[in-house]
Amino acid sequence: MKRHTAIAVVTLIVSLSTGCFFEAVYLSGAPDGTILVSAEGALVEVTPDLSKARLVADGVARAEVSPDGKSLLCIFYRDLNVGQHLDIAICNREAKVITPLGGADVSVGDYMPHGMIVPRWSPDGKFVSHLLPNPHNSDFTDLHVRDAQGTFDFVIPKVSSGYAWSPDSKEIAVISTASDDPDQMSLGSVSTWTVNDRAKTREPVGVFFYGYQSMAWTATNNLLFSAYVLNLPFLSAGPSEVPLQIFRLDLNTMDKLEPVLDEHGLSSEMAGLFGLSADEKSLAYIVWSSSSDLTGGLYVSSVDGTPPKKVLDESEFRSAPRWLGNDRVGVVTVEKQEGGGEIAHVLIIDEGGKTTDIWPLVEPVAKKAEADREARAREEEEQKQAAEPVKEFPSTSSTIQGTEATGK
Repeated sequence: MKRHTAIAVVTLIVSLSTGCFFEAVYLSGAPDGTILVSAEGALVEVTPDLSKARLVADGVARAEVSPDGKSLLCIFYRDLNVGQHLDIAICNREAKVITPLGGADVSVGDYMPHGMIVPRWSPDGKFVSHLLPNPHNSDFTDLHVRDAQGTFDFVIPKVSSGYAWSPDSKEIAVISTASDDPDQMSLGSVSTWTVNDRAKTREPVGVFFYGYQSMAWTATNNLLFSAYVLNLPFLSAGPSEVPLQIFRLDLNTMDKLEPVLDEHGLSSEMAGLFGLSADEKSLAYIVWSSSSDLTGGLYVSSVDGTPPKKVLDESEFRSAPRWLGNDRVGVVTVEKQEGGGEIAHVLIIDEGGKTTDIWPLVEPVAKKAEADREARAREEEEQKQAAEPVKEFPSTSSTIQGTEATGK
């Protein structure tokens, strides 16, 4: 099988009046190098050689490819025109439902700003997981773990966007909060849970975090995670004065905790969101120049943080970097234009620095799906109106004549 070593960088078009949600455009990579892009409510497949794009399905908010490349974990809009409900299902590669996993009666406005959903498969492909707003308080997100047959359900409450499966698929690690107060939700901890027992097994580190964090669990039983600070005395300083860093925790000994980036010449004050390659040899991470508007540069390095190589200059990011398969990494950014508005680019950057923009492939397919969807909605509305019985009312002349006859 030919390997496609490249870096995928995705940006999106979002109206400035509505703002840009994290992962409004969603990427997932298949083992064969195919890229799936969820955009404009449509699921679009791009070939490994980046030459063609086709519509897979309409009404898909997220689609995550299984480890064997044969199935999808799909998050559907139940009513795309309203956008108020989600359906979750295991599907084939054409997004046809195989195993329904239920729905979520929450508004898009509730779930999008608070953790993005983050659908994932366990490494062995037997379980799936995703985030959804807490049913009692949408300021918090819960992690839902299901088996691929839909018979097992396990919920870990109040989890940030950062969570990771263990390599053996028996445990899951999360960054979460114990507070019921949204004003204190950034005070939390790293913990691990056994899936089958639904039980917390370890809680080794207290952290200070915001909603968008990253986490990875390596084959050597090291936990990589991003957080602002690990010592409670620093909490009084506030997030602008404490370091945002990628940390490595040795779960074998539970006594070896170290920063990944700060020894290698990059500012540790503005680094955090990252992705770990499938072979666990490389990190892709964002170093912030401004955390207020999520502006920074994208770097790739070895897993110990050296040597850092900048692969994308200053950009406004709207996702953590994601490795697509073994050898591609994607990230969502936006680019503001003079006079308002934002433009999209879907960039593929290879090891030699060559950049290919695949958004011109994706956008027409997604836009056509949107136009077809609107046409179907109009046709259905017309058919509905045509099927309604016509109410007959007496004519004005008949009413007048009847009145005159009665008057006589």
